[in-house]
Amino acid sequence: MTFYYIRILRLQEKLEESFKYALRVVFTITSDLGEVSYPQDATVRVEALDRQQSHSRITISKQCVSWIGNGHAAETTLYFPASHQQIQLTLHLENQNSIVDSIHINADTVLPVWSEAFSPKSTLPNMVWRYIQGPEKKSPNDGLWFLEQMGNSIAKHLWDAGVVFSKKILSDDWHYSFSNRKDINVLELGSGCGIVGISIASKYPRALVSMTDTEDAIEFMEKNVEKNKSAMSNNITSDILVWGHDIPRKFRRHWDYIVMSDVMYNESSFSDLEASLQELMDKNTKLYIAYKKRHDNEKTFMSNILGWLDLVYEERGPITIYILQKK
Repeated sequence: MTFYYIRILRLQEKLEESFKYALRVVFTITSDLGEVSYPQDATVRVEALDRQQSHSRITISKQCVSWIGNGHAAETTLYFPASHQQIQLTLHLENQNSIVDSIHINADTVLPVWSEAFSPKSTLPNMVWRYIQGPEKKSPNDGLWFLEQMGNSIAKHLWDAGVVFSKKILSDDWHYSFSNRKDINVLELGSGCGIVGISIASKYPRALVSMTDTEDAIEFMEKNVEKNKSAMSNNITSDILVWGHDIPRKFRRHWDYIVMSDVMYNESSFSDLEASLQELMDKNTKLYIAYKKRHDNEKTFMSNILGWLDLVYEERGPITIYILQKK
């Protein structure tokens, strides 16, 4: 399963006349790491929305742009009056809604993108949002939002395993159902943008969720927590946790669940990650690992941890998910 993501590569503005504003939009459609372009011909709808009112989305300019399968980039220019004060861009396939229902994401899904709101003739945004609509959500004011870096780098972006794992969590699949008792403790390692931890916190308001990553990821996580706070009950935190180092005292407690997705891409971190798991887990901790196969060395990591963990459940596919417990 490969999802594809519309990515805004560049925005360029110019004031054509005193009253008319032109915005050049350059975009691409790629896989999560940007190594594969979307292979099908498609039409992409590029819209500028007036966001003067926080809950309104009035289209003030739009273009339908042809995407040539396996292409590198496409572009268009939007024109609208310069008097608009708050503008947001959205890009999505013409035959898909700009709102993605996470429960029905499949291999054909191209994830839309939303820019941050901005004012004409001011600094253009360099961040974008992904919107994931969960069960029983009825409008773009519901669901979950995730901040990403604009452009086609691999850092500070959603990756496929996190999207799939979140889909499983938000679904009714009992394999991915957590206990609904009060005060269950959930620790996420390598949280990145926070899609998994925030999905858990939104579905389980009685859970206590701790998202962790390196220092440079914390700002992104905190922005995503703030954006989604109305979907949660103040039950989530973000903290620095460096694998392989002494585990800080605040993490030395019982964890009912430890979750991680898309963390097995760097072989040099495997021994540190395993050492941290050995310290953090006890007999009653369930470990969830979601990953997309990218390198053969992932087998080495799994072989090592299966020396001291039992495999409780396994779902194989383009995205593999394991549930494990200590022997």
